[in-house]
Amino acid sequence: MASEEQRNGAGPPSASDAPAHVGPSNPDQIIVHPDQMSFGDLLGAPTAPLPDLKVDNEPQVATPRGTWRVVALADLHLDTPFAWAPDAVGRLRRQDLRDALVAAVDLAAEVGADALLLAGDLYEHERLNPDTAAFLERVLNGAEVPVLVSPGNHDWLAPSSVWATASWDEHVHIFEGQQLERFEVGGGLSVWGAAHHRPAGTSGFLENTNVSGPGVNLGLFHGSEVSGMHYEGRDEAGRSKQPHAPFEAAMIPEVGLDHAVVGHFHRRREGTHHTYPGNPVALAFGEPGDGGAVVLDIGLDGRVHRQWHRVSARPMTDLSLDVTGCADASAIVSELRRESLGLTGLLRVTVTGELASGVTLVDSDIAAAVAASVDHSVVRRKKLFVGYDLDLVGNESSVRGEFVRSVLSDDQLDDDLRRDVISTGLRALEGRDDLDVAR
Repeated sequence: MASEEQRNGAGPPSASDAPAHVGPSNPDQIIVHPDQMSFGDLLGAPTAPLPDLKVDNEPQVATPRGTWRVVALADLHLDTPFAWAPDAVGRLRRQDLRDALVAAVDLAAEVGADALLLAGDLYEHERLNPDTAAFLERVLNGAEVPVLVSPGNHDWLAPSSVWATASWDEHVHIFEGQQLERFEVGGGLSVWGAAHHRPAGTSGFLENTNVSGPGVNLGLFHGSEVSGMHYEGRDEAGRSKQPHAPFEAAMIPEVGLDHAVVGHFHRRREGTHHTYPGNPVALAFGEPGDGGAVVLDIGLDGRVHRQWHRVSARPMTDLSLDVTGCADASAIVSELRRESLGLTGLLRVTVTGELASGVTLVDSDIAAAVAASVDHSVVRRKKLFVGYDLDLVGNESSVRGEFVRSVLSDDQLDDDLRRDVISTGLRALEGRDDLDVAR
């Protein structure tokens, strides 16, 4: 961090003026707000308090320290509905989102940052409620370091947005322009930011732009680096992430920026000239969950050293449960108990493999079998099929045999559909209620 003389314009900072930073050696240190609610609090059931997760038993070592230090966060998405979760779990997860912002604000003060950079989509405009608006105003106004905000496509700078209507203290700066504008952090560091003014259709902020000024120039905006779009993948509904304010990484130094902190991609990315913090709290199962608050130490040459900190204390984990070889339902339950031992937070169990023909599989029984340390679990079935001996059944002189022979000879069915039809039909002939095993 620049010295007081440098902040007052007494001269450019030098690397020798920056004290060595001593901090935790674990880049995934968890920082949680002390009044974080537990699952039992929301359900009204007694529960043991969450453990103190801000623990570092490793020996402390010196880490690289630049002339300036900033903390960056993006894509928090406060007020996400979490439609996949029961109401109590949705409320729990929305509290996790709030706790992550508080933890990032605390982290900025703890590491002596020159500024906290928020790269958009902190909340979702169409779902924002007054309580969340009051929360944002209180937490950001209470920050001990300057806070710079570049609104994104979800928290765009609408006339009714919290960015436009809240009473912000002097140390909170909201970038309002649709082109990059300069904010002097001090000591030779300038941050150039811009805002989305609509939820879609925003042009790239680096188009027809030139940044000029002494010292180091850092960009802050919400946009899509075009080469990274395919890394984001598709959601479970098959929808790909939409591009907003697109740009190419090579444009960052071309316009005069030394580095850019960018929001929008939920996977964290470390480019030569740009950083995506990633979303700090996973919003759905299947997201990588590798984002967080990132500490960037910036040198006189504009190069950065990055260290990610987890600010979400409740993980979302995917567990694949292969039931092949499990002769009965109790064997499946025992296997799940063993596999889920030691897991915490939210868990999705994907049941897969060959299910013994006599087994009745009930999702609620599966969900109830996970380790007690898990707050909530959901169950899905994927590539699950019933293990009938079709050669044996097909040779029977029975209705079952005739049915199997008929389905096997139908050229209109692909292999997966043929297997599902046979499984459902045979279970119906057995008088079972659980017909759709592979759903």
